[in-house]
Amino acid sequence: GHNWWCVIFPQLCLPSACESRQREEILAEFGKPQGITIKFALFEWLNGLF
Repeated sequence: GHNWWCVIFPQLCLPSACESRQREEILAEFGKPQGITIKFALFEWLNGLF
């Protein structure tokens, strides 16, 4: 009962043998991940008014 996350989400606990290969394929297809941009619709709307 101490690690019930592994019962619900086994991919969190069991390492994937092909995980690095899958990541390389994803990066080759989509490129490097970009930074995260946080936007607020209210602020953008107010900025558009002025």
